[in-house]
Amino acid sequence: YSKQYNKIKTVFDEILQIVEDTNTTIGIHYCWQYMAEAHLYLGEFEKAYSIAMQCINQEEEITNIHALISFYKSIAIYQYLIGNINDALKNISKAHSLFIKKDIGLSGVSVLSIKSYILENENKIEDNISVNKELNELVSSRNLNAHLVHSNELIKIIKKYEQNEKSEKQTSFNIKHKLQIENIIKTSQQISSILNINELLDTII
Repeated sequence: YSKQYNKIKTVFDEILQIVEDTNTTIGIHYCWQYMAEAHLYLGEFEKAYSIAMQCINQEEEITNIHALISFYKSIAIYQYLIGNINDALKNISKAHSLFIKKDIGLSGVSVLSIKSYILENENKIEDNISVNKELNELVSSRNLNAHLVHSNELIKIIKKYEQNEKSEKQTSFNIKHKLQIENIIKTSQQISSILNINELLDTII
């Protein structure tokens, strides 16, 4: 996956350079959409978020609904990962509403998969059941199993990112805890040394 999406990034970097050099904006949001998606599948969630936010700030200029849905999804994923759950659900719901309004099943699979994942991790059981039902019906009615597999790959990447973050926090905690213990021992030794000196002075006096 990483090689594939690094190639995508390289290609669209070149396209964006051409767009900039020729001052052409036709189809620009397609480019940014695929760039953001590439960053998502490389686990570079902050970069995907940054692209999405820049584009969403010009939402009225975006005529490509696929791109708009993708941008809201990228924003929601990043917000979820940094703990802004309410904002994450708000933005993934915007993406959800857009694909329902425009009946875009392809984007819907990814959006519903991410929404279900967030709801599951936040123990919103009833909401998650409803979203899962909608997802399963969408996949089966339009034969979108390949898109579901693709969406599940992104969820695996998100899970791996979360595990790495948790591991790094645990490592940081362990180092901090070890330093605290070492400082306590050092302080105790210093206190003990001072007490011994006081006893010695008492004896001499």
